[in-house]
Amino acid sequence: GLATHFATWSYSKSLYTDILKWQQIATLSAAPYWAESLYWYGAAWSLPRPRLAEKRSSLNKKLFEQRLVAAETAINRAKEIPAECPLLEVQELAIKIDRGTSVASAQILFDKARRRFPEYHSLYSVMARVYFSRSIGDPIARDAFAKRSAQLTQDFEGKGMYARLYSRKHLRSDTEPEQWIGDLSPSWKQLKESFDDLLTRYPNSKIIVADYLDQACRSDDHETYRRLRASVIGFEAHSLTDNSLDVCDEKHKWKNLR
Repeated sequence: GLATHFATWSYSKSLYTDILKWQQIATLSAAPYWAESLYWYGAAWSLPRPRLAEKRSSLNKKLFEQRLVAAETAINRAKEIPAECPLLEVQELAIKIDRGTSVASAQILFDKARRRFPEYHSLYSVMARVYFSRSIGDPIARDAFAKRSAQLTQDFEGKGMYARLYSRKHLRSDTEPEQWIGDLSPSWKQLKESFDDLLTRYPNSKIIVADYLDQACRSDDHETYRRLRASVIGFEAHSLTDNSLDVCDEKHKWKNLR
């Protein structure tokens, strides 16, 4: 909630003053330093974002880097205070990735954090940003990471992590640029099995259904699309797919007969 808030509202120096006061009061807590890191991270991503194939201006790039450095300094301070909290690891990894760390360096951080917090979903989704990036990502490495993550999380998520890492929910947020959402080309057979497993575990999740529907729209599996589409009647206004639902419905010849 804080991350989204800081990224979507106007950059506020008065709020920063409040965070500094919090740090003076809560001297033994990592929380206010984590909040400061989120503040600077949000300030960085609140800068105007370049369109696809464009670059940031020199001033924009300078401010972006300065704010990421401030975010990194704050998260390093937070990690000096003992706290068993995976959010700190996620924030550190996200900042490193945004500052342009290598895939190998990001992998080392990810593996270290995963050993401490193996069941924390956000670690996997943040690391996936490296492999799903249009600038440094690679489709083969991307799919290999999704498959490996599914194996690593099998004990508590079954086959589901493969689907989660290809879902819009994990690839989009208010602090990520749109160009991280690339064309998807996963194995439909494995993706379908993964989503089916997720729905077995979380049968009431409309978010999972929406992500499944989005991927089914891209496929040629008419039967699966129609089945899922019938289960979300009444939710059409909630951006269930990246493509227009009308386009998806036409592609799969679905009609609401109710």
